[in-house]
Amino acid sequence: MTPSTNQSMQNCRTPFLSGAIICFGISGLVAGVKVASNRGYGAGDLLPFFIWTLPFAGVIALTKGKLTNSFRRLPVLPGYALAAATGIGLGLLWTYIVAFFVGAWFSAFSFPVLTCWIIGGASGMIAGAGNYDSRKQSVLVESAIVAALSLGFMTIPKYLFDIVSSNQKLELVSVKWKPGSDKLTVRLASSSHNLPDNFKVSDEKVGRLKSLGLVGEVAFNGGSGPTGRGEPASVLIVMQRQLKEPVELRQPDGVEVIYVQGENGWEMYPADAPTLPRTIRLWADEKDPTWATRYSIERVDGSQQGGTLLTW
Repeated sequence: MTPSTNQSMQNCRTPFLSGAIICFGISGLVAGVKVASNRGYGAGDLLPFFIWTLPFAGVIALTKGKLTNSFRRLPVLPGYALAAATGIGLGLLWTYIVAFFVGAWFSAFSFPVLTCWIIGGASGMIAGAGNYDSRKQSVLVESAIVAALSLGFMTIPKYLFDIVSSNQKLELVSVKWKPGSDKLTVRLASSSHNLPDNFKVSDEKVGRLKSLGLVGEVAFNGGSGPTGRGEPASVLIVMQRQLKEPVELRQPDGVEVIYVQGENGWEMYPADAPTLPRTIRLWADEKDPTWATRYSIERVDGSQQGGTLLTW
C-alpha cells in the first residue's frame, strides 16, 4: 500500500470519526444541560436518548465522510453554513424517524430531543468543514461556531421564540356531561381535581355551554393550569363517557374552544376557530380504564405535559 493511499484512507477516516464523536458528545451535553436545568427531572430518559443517538451519530459520520470535501471547496463562511444546514436538517429528519418508530412513547421524553439532535448534528457536520492550513486555527474557529450555535438554539430570546413557535398560555378544563331532557344545570364536581387555581364556574363559561344546546347536567371535573407562556388560550372538553380509543384534538390558536364528545365523534365549537398543529391527546387510564381519562398537552419544544383529565 503506497503512502498516498494511506494518506487518502486517513483523510476519509478523520471526518468520519470526528463527526460521530462530536455529534454524540454535543447531543449528550445538551441533553445533560436540559436535565440539570430541570433539577434532575428526566435523568431516566438519558439512557434511551443515548441509545437512539448512537445510530444518529453514525448517520452524521457517513454523511460527513461524503460531503466534507465539498464543504472545503467552498469559501469558509458558505462552507460552514452548508455544513450547519445539513446537520440541522438531519437532526430534524432523525427526530421524525425516531418518533415514527417509537410511536406514542416518543412523548415520554421529558426534555426536547429535537433541540439536542439539531445542535449535535450541526456540530458534527461543522467540525473539519473549513479549509485551513493550520489545524489549530480550524479547531478554534469551529469550536467558536459550535458554541455560538448551541447557545443560540438554547437561549433564543423568549419573545422571538414565542412568536415563531406560536407559544401560548393554554388552560385546559374538563366537563363531565350527563345528557337529559331538562334544561342544563351546572355544578363543580365533588371529585374535581387539578383545576386551575382560583377556578370558578363563571357565567361566561356556563353561557357558552348553554349556547351549544346541551341539556341535562354538566360538572366541571378537572384539567390543568396554564401551560406555556404568551397569549392566553383555553379548551373546555365535554365528555359523556369513557374513551375506547385514544383521541387527538388540535390546540386552539390564541382563542377559547369547546370540544364536545357526541354520539358519532367529536365536535369543535366554534367550528372555524383557528388551531395549531400541536395536539391534546386523551386516553383511558391504562391500569383502570373505568376510573380515569388521562391527557397530555404537546408543548412547543415537542415535550409533553399531562396528568388526569377527569375521573368517572
